[in-house]
Amino acid sequence: MKTFFQNGLITLITCLFIFSMLEVGFRFLPVNTGLGTQEVNARNPIFRAKPNLDYTYSKSWDFKLTTKGRVNTQGFINQQDYTTKSEVPLLAVIGDSYVEALMVLPEEKLQARLAAKVKGAGRIYSFAFSGAPLSQYLIWAQHTRDMYKPDAALFVIVGNDFDESLMKYKSGPGFHHLIKKNNDFVLKRVDYAPGLIRLLVRKSALLRYLVLHLHIQRLPGKIKSLFTPNSNDMQYVNNVEVTVSNERLSDSIDAIDYFLKNVNVYSGLPNHKIMFVVDGIRQQIYSPNDKLSKSYAALMFEYFINQAQIKGFNVVNLHDVFTKNYKGNQKKFESVYDSHWDGYGHKVASEEVQKSDFFIQLFPLIVQ
Repeated sequence: MKTFFQNGLITLITCLFIFSMLEVGFRFLPVNTGLGTQEVNARNPIFRAKPNLDYTYSKSWDFKLTTKGRVNTQGFINQQDYTTKSEVPLLAVIGDSYVEALMVLPEEKLQARLAAKVKGAGRIYSFAFSGAPLSQYLIWAQHTRDMYKPDAALFVIVGNDFDESLMKYKSGPGFHHLIKKNNDFVLKRVDYAPGLIRLLVRKSALLRYLVLHLHIQRLPGKIKSLFTPNSNDMQYVNNVEVTVSNERLSDSIDAIDYFLKNVNVYSGLPNHKIMFVVDGIRQQIYSPNDKLSKSYAALMFEYFINQAQIKGFNVVNLHDVFTKNYKGNQKKFESVYDSHWDGYGHKVASEEVQKSDFFIQLFPLIVQ
């Protein structure tokens, strides 16, 4: 028994030593730091990150797409702090990971390009985190209305914004989702508090590497998938399934209708002061395919754009914009390592916004 405990102690000390050496080594590497998401509850209902955080982003085992950026004092990813005391016009940019854009250099993001364009003649504030759907956009719109009173709002709309707005299909920690109540929808908050394991992962570079780079938490699912045949060669487009059930289609349309009906109430802005920048089916642009043109994302984009235009919102249809641009130079709008827009995708989207009447009328003093 004594020998057993001695051997166990030696093994434990050896493991701790190896862990400590690896921990020191990984602290010198560009390991993804995460954003330190704050608790979300009745006292703090707005999803935000840890304020005044200098973050590092990278992905994969070999640290692809390494970038550095900042979470501002208000808990949003932006190089600038926000103020409620300014006389210059304010445009609030709201979205998910396409606006958060951790994989893009801070100065190359849509909102940063717009901010550089207006300079001192206006303000561009962004409110966005990965995984947020239309339902969460309404909450951030309400937050900007109450806190900053923006003169206009711009929403970036992507493929998984629709069905994931409903609690029926997603329950994102810290986000608000729609639930049915008396033949209508209401927004319900999903409270969030980081558990002990998450807090430990945040503190350790080695553990962050294992979780955020190697995704060891997905290992059971990957092992299971090895024994599950997949008959669909093209299962996803724009981060959503190519084909979904009629029920999911109908529910997604309901979510769009609710959002368009209520976005001016939550934002405090009339429809003509709101712009939607809608992503394109980029795979279809690069390699035309009838299946993609009739995919779930394509159907939702078409419905959203048509309804938004009917209601008098400003719309940038990036499918048309990207198609024209790609025919001219054959340059893709995302990295080979990530499906989000890269710096060039943000540039093309930004230039389309800048030349719109919506943007020019909002910032009449901008340098042309």
